[in-house]
Amino acid sequence: DTFDSKYLKDKESVVDALVGVMRATEVKSLGLTGAKPNYMVCYLMDNCEVYAGLVSAAEIYSRIGNKTKAKDASAFAEKVRSAIQTRLYSTSAKCWYSGVFDNGKATANADLSVFYPQGSCQLFPVLFGVDDPTSERALNVYRRFKETYCRTDIAGKNWSTVNLRDDTFPWAILLRAVVAMGDTETAETFVKAMNNRFIKTGHNYPYYNAEAGHLMSGVAAILEAVNGSGQGTDPTSGDGSEGSSADPVSESSAESSAASSAESSKEETSKEASKDTSKDTSKETSKETSKETSADEPDDSSPAADSDEPSEDAPVSEVQSADPSDEPSKEPSADVEPVSETPSAEPAVSGPASEPEQASSGSGPLPWILWGAGFAAVLGIGAFVIIRLLRKKPDGGKAA
Repeated sequence: DTFDSKYLKDKESVVDALVGVMRATEVKSLGLTGAKPNYMVCYLMDNCEVYAGLVSAAEIYSRIGNKTKAKDASAFAEKVRSAIQTRLYSTSAKCWYSGVFDNGKATANADLSVFYPQGSCQLFPVLFGVDDPTSERALNVYRRFKETYCRTDIAGKNWSTVNLRDDTFPWAILLRAVVAMGDTETAETFVKAMNNRFIKTGHNYPYYNAEAGHLMSGVAAILEAVNGSGQGTDPTSGDGSEGSSADPVSESSAESSAASSAESSKEETSKEASKDTSKDTSKETSKETSKETSADEPDDSSPAADSDEPSEDAPVSEVQSADPSDEPSKEPSADVEPVSETPSAEPAVSGPASEPEQASSGSGPLPWILWGAGFAAVLGIGAFVIIRLLRKKPDGGKAA
């Protein structure tokens, strides 16, 4: 409940003063209120706020038991609302005037060519309850606002990404109007942009207390819309069907998106945890293997024991990487046998056999080399004898 009746019980005089200020600036011929007594320009934004203030005043009077004042405030509110819809809306331009003078003439053309005040004021009737967000008028105005100030093809023309060349401030007050129109996707885009632009960077200017308040109110409205109000369809699609536009999102799609984001976050967290666990497990396994292997090695006084470099005689396949992260896989292989605590009589040797073992087994190249050398020697001696015999003369004399 927004209203605290106990707190408001002795605040009637404060409400009287506020309602009195609004009555003091009323242009009776128009049914609107001016900016101030000596400047009676009737702005659309101001009068929408006046309407909402009078509605709240009527509720407060009702809570504290003054039915007469509640009725008067309600009547004044309805008078202002009716005047806004008849005096400040252009049926030909199909958008709102930003304001009129006390004689009823418009202060500027009814268009959205400039963001402030012509463009930004267009959402105030929906924002403060002057216009029904489902009405044809509201839908047309909102469509024109998005076409003009939610553009991705022109720099400086996108309110939803806090990228407006025409204005310094982010205008977070418009967020609740966007939510009221059911366009939660554009609303969420704006919230993300505000977070990146201001929240994460230390709340720098022009982000100030009013913008912060409007942002929080807008976020609360988004949560209410997504969690059960039925909003989230495209307000400008014409048929109200879900998914008919790329801009708005339905309640179910918004929830699915949130769930998908949560699952993605969980998956990323799980992957990071798995990597850290794998590294820790690999390092611990390496440490334990190193400790157990050192128990089987010769005395520490051995030169090989003091060296960090592998022995030249050791097969390459037996040399382990000092850094577990250099291994092809950080997960321990299921095929690796655990290191036995009892030293083996003959340590297992992995990798290719040494040359002496190859010679003894008869499968290496050395026996073939020796056999070839002997065969070549025999051929050489035989050839020498044959040549000597052929060069002897038939009569047995010496060769020439």
